[in-house]
Amino acid sequence: MKPAGRRLSGKVALVTGGGTGIGRATVLALAREGAAVAVNYSKSKAAAHETARLAEAAGVRALPVQADVTRDAQVRAMIDEVARELGGLDCLVNNAG
Repeated sequence: MKPAGRRLSGKVALVTGGGTGIGRATVLALAREGAAVAVNYSKSKAAAHETARLAEAAGVRALPVQADVTRDAQVRAMIDEVARELGGLDCLVNNAG
């Protein structure tokens, strides 16, 4: 069993609507547990980049990624980018909307 605080080490998580509010809190909780995190945003670019910076302060990789989750092609491109940049995708938190 992995020690508390790093139970998700080696995993990659994507949080839609991850730049602010509950999404930001979720990103930061995942980062504290050791997961690399993709921070999805539609319009709040500055907030998503700040959330990614805060996640990186926990010692993990973080990727802000823009996509409108109501657009299938954008979602597919986002997933491809996350997998390419962070090495896969293990966890999805659907928080957008």
